Amino acid sequence: MDMYENFGDAFQHPPQTAKMTLDQLSGIDCDPLNIEGYFNACAAFHLSGVAQPFWHDWPLTDPHLFFTPESLHHWHHEFYDHDVKWCLAVVGEQELDFRFSVLQPLTMFRHFKDGISKLKQVTGRAQRDMQHYIVALIVDAAPHGIDIAVCALMDFATYHKRQQSMKHIVKRLLVPSRNFMNTSNISLLSARVEVPRANRSLTTGIYPNWS
Repeated sequence: MDMYENFGDAFQHPPQTAKMTLDQLSGIDCDPLNIEGYFNACAAFHLSGVAQPFWHDWPLTDPHLFFTPESLHHWHHEFYDHDVKWCLAVVGEQELDFRFSVLQPLTMFRHFKDGISKLKQVTGRAQRDMQHYIVALIVDAAPHGIDIAVCALMDFATYHKRQQSMKHIVKRLLVPSRNFMNTSNISLLSARVEVPRANRSLTTGIYPNWS
């Protein structure tokens, strides 16, 4: 089974299916009431220690299909952990901090008077507020293609927040996903921005699953 260290691999690992998980649970020779012993036995399979998952008797279901990405970690944290670091690298910390600091304060959004490069304990709301500004702030400072890739990620996150996934919304999701796929690698390499292995999962993990 692939772990987080493998997220940057340039190929898709086999999914963690319901059958695989249930087979692993059935192969554990330990009483679930022995909490410590059962938990340790599950750790060998990277299982959480739940003896009977709530979906175990659901026919024709698989967790890797119905557990879809959620906003806080897959959109806001992804943005701050990856997109912001790319922008800081290509624009420069001092320049991007200055651009954030001179923005007109708005009641509904956080004002980053000291910039964003030195922030600590950043909340999901602050990360969301940065997303409203980032494309406009880098558009004339980042190399061509970086702004397109970042804008594509922002569009993708925006469309995903809709309450209903109708067919025309799904089609719209494909456009920013493909724009990102087509521009990200070339633009980042030409700008000499190093993309850590974990960051490369954006092009082989979350976004291709929606396209």
